[in-house]
Amino acid sequence: MRTSCVMLCALVVLTWSLDAAKGTMRGIAATGRQQEIVVTRDDSTIPDRCRPRRVAKVVLRFLDAVKRGDHEALEAFLGRDFKWFSVTNSPVKGHRNHFVARNPERAIRYISERRGFKLRLSEIMVDDAPTLRRSDIAYDGIWTLRKGDVARRWRFVGKGAINCRAKTIKTWSMAVPDEDTDPVFCPPPDDGVKPRVVIACVRL
Repeated sequence: MRTSCVMLCALVVLTWSLDAAKGTMRGIAATGRQQEIVVTRDDSTIPDRCRPRRVAKVVLRFLDAVKRGDHEALEAFLGRDFKWFSVTNSPVKGHRNHFVARNPERAIRYISERRGFKLRLSEIMVDDAPTLRRSDIAYDGIWTLRKGDVARRWRFVGKGAINCRAKTIKTWSMAVPDEDTDPVFCPPPDDGVKPRVVIACVRL
């Protein structure tokens, strides 16, 4: 009887531990409310994992980790096939004009030391001929800096590549343009562009 009780207690503890671990992994994947994604141009011949909606979800989760400066989540996104992370013309005080990290540790340290960056994705265009190990992307969005009650916003643009199978970031290069640009990658939704919606499409 005593042996049965010990085994049952051990099973309960093990089950709780596994559930807690799963909860932690879900927390790494995404926190908070994710932006709505509207796909305005798709291609059913592309591998499902590399299609616009799936790729946009990966990028949104990555930007959530960047926003929080989440070391553990960033380690998961910048995996073994990571090549570089770069920022040009950052609006953050004290940043150099161009930063590039060619290993995950340096990229994560750069993000974490600044307590993350608040980046909101507006538009993303994915490769029209990807492989599961690489899909090139182009994107733009809004970078917000808040000081007290005052918020300033800049448009950022960039390009990169993700591993569709592993859901990791291979390359990420973003910049704040010197001039006020409004790049358009995708056709607009039929009902117009709504605030905080991500427009996603396949490259023509």
